[in-house]
Amino acid sequence: MVKTQKSCQDCHMLNLGKRDLIQKFPFHLFHLAKPRHLHEVPALKAKPEDLLLEVKDGKLYITNVGVPHNLPTADYGDPKLYITVIVNTPQGQQTIRRLLSAQAKTALEYGKPYEIELPQKPKCSDPQEAFS
Repeated sequence: MVKTQKSCQDCHMLNLGKRDLIQKFPFHLFHLAKPRHLHEVPALKAKPEDLLLEVKDGKLYITNVGVPHNLPTADYGDPKLYITVIVNTPQGQQTIRRLLSAQAKTALEYGKPYEIELPQKPKCSDPQEAFS
């Protein structure tokens, strides 16, 4: 787990504001209103700024830079993260799909690049042949 100023509750348990926890008279007079949070713990979607995309040496590197835990986590059920990359090659478009899951131990770790091999241009003696 990554050290951060936010708690899990800040993102996953929305603040409902201060409310009286006890409404029955006269007991509500003895208890101050307290902050309450939604207990549904919704799964959130990663935003574009949460992921760093880099292409180096024919590989795509995806790094989780904005969510301070693995994507997805497996605290509740079996969530999945779907990655679809469309690559334009001389042969046309190629689609690369990856399924990341905490249960399969393939989750995108915070700060650690995930590597996807991109299709390479075909190697041949005549460069014109590769693009025809």
